Amino acid sequence: MYLEDLIKIHKEMEMKELEVIKGIVNAYYNVDIDTKTRKREIALPRQVFFWLARNEKDDLGVKYTYHQIMDSVLPVNNHATVIHSIKLVDSLIVWDKDFKKDIELLKGIIINEKQKK
Repeated sequence: MYLEDLIKIHKEMEMKELEVIKGIVNAYYNVDIDTKTRKREIALPRQVFFWLARNEKDDLGVKYTYHQIMDSVLPVNNHATVIHSIKLVDSLIVWDKDFKKDIELLKGIIINEKQKK
């Protein structure tokens, strides 16, 4: 197998993992974060996805890059959107205890899904 083939396989695995996280967020909030809108009921779950994706590690223990996360959601055109979203969710976690519980629950669901592999 050539190095290019290994890189391609790894990228496909990364995208599948990000799709799993996206599916969990979509199901939890009962939305489609790929919808092109700025409405809060879609934007906040999309921001949560960005935060969860950035704070998860792939199978090799490497964090997903902003560009990988950005490429996994259709309406996002700029990695600065991902960075801003992550900072916003960090702030919400500090100030909103219910929101923090939601994040912890989602992280637990993601961990369980990873263990099923």
